[in-house]
Amino acid sequence: MAVKGGRWIDHLPLWIALGAAASSGIYELWELAIMALPLVAAIGVEGLRWDVGRHHRWLEIGALLFFLGDLALGRGLFPVAIHTLFVLAGVRLVLPKEPTQRRQLLLIGFLLFLTTAIGTTDITFLVWTLIWCGAATLALLQMSWEPSANLRRGARSLGGGGGGGGAPPRAVWRGSVHHHAAPEPGPASRPPSRRRPVLRQGGPRRSA
Repeated sequence: MAVKGGRWIDHLPLWIALGAAASSGIYELWELAIMALPLVAAIGVEGLRWDVGRHHRWLEIGALLFFLGDLALGRGLFPVAIHTLFVLAGVRLVLPKEPTQRRQLLLIGFLLFLTTAIGTTDITFLVWTLIWCGAATLALLQMSWEPSANLRRGARSLGGGGGGGGAPPRAVWRGSVHHHAAPEPGPASRPPSRRRPVLRQGGPRRSA
C-alpha cells in the first residue's frame, strides 16, 4: 500500500455510518448486530490476510440468499435494503479492491449514512456527519495518492538500477536531421596506387 495502514481507511466510512445508525435509536439491537457482523468479519479477514478472491462467487450468492431470506421474513423493504447494504459492504471489503471498488464502498457508506440522516433530527447526528465527511475525504485522498506514489516508486527503482544508484542515462536529441559519419574506406574501395618505375644507375647492361 502507498499509505501505511491504508487498507483500513476503506472501513472507516462504514463503521461511522454504523455508529450514526446506532446513536439514532431507529434500529433494534439485533438489527445493529446484523449490520456489524459483516464489518467485523471483514476486519478479521483483512487482519489475517486471507485471500478469498477466488471464492467471490460464493460470497455473492450468500449475499443474495441473505437478501431473499430477510425479505421473506416480512420485515419491510427498507430495513432489508439497509441490512443487505451492510452485507454487501462486508463482502466488498474482503475482496481485492481497485479504485473502482473503493468508490463503490464509499458510495455504500454514503447511502447508509443518508438513510440514517432521513430518520433522525438529533443534534448529535451533526457530529457524526462531520466525522463521516472526514473519513470520506481521507478515503478519496488515498485513492488519488496511490497512483502517483506507485509512479514515484517505479521511477526510483529504474533510477537505482545497476548498483550505482545514479540517475538513468539521458537521451540526447541532436536535432531532426541525423548526421551519419562517412565510412572509412576499406582496402577494396581505395584507388589502386601507381608505382613509379625505378631507374637503375649505369643504364642497361650490355652483353659482352
